[in-house]
Amino acid sequence: MSQTPLQTLRALEAAATQGRWTVPHFARPKVGCECGYIFADGQDGMGSICDIHFGDEDEPKETAAANGKLIAAMRNLAPELLDLWKAAEEARLEGERVRLPNLESPCVCPTCKAVLALNAKAQEVMA
Repeated sequence: MSQTPLQTLRALEAAATQGRWTVPHFARPKVGCECGYIFADGQDGMGSICDIHFGDEDEPKETAAANGKLIAAMRNLAPELLDLWKAAEEARLEGERVRLPNLESPCVCPTCKAVLALNAKAQEVMA
């Protein structure tokens, strides 16, 4: 039996370097370094996850910075995004209407809990 896209992404997320991924130095205000490395917190050694390039034959610096920020943010939000996908899929299979919660007074269904967890993590990651 083949895996669903959600199962495939869960496996990729589990196999990828764990820890919070960081935005490249050149994409951070007030950092004088122009390197484009994305690292993971707690990563062993000096290797990087990837290197974002910008310049003459590459993307403009602003686009490259957005690329680095997107890569780090999406990796850092991946567990919560996958939890939300799972909760929405389970609700759909159970015949429930999938709706976004009122963030001020949400219900406690799995979908609303997943959305709230994603919202909290997104605020942390994007700070």
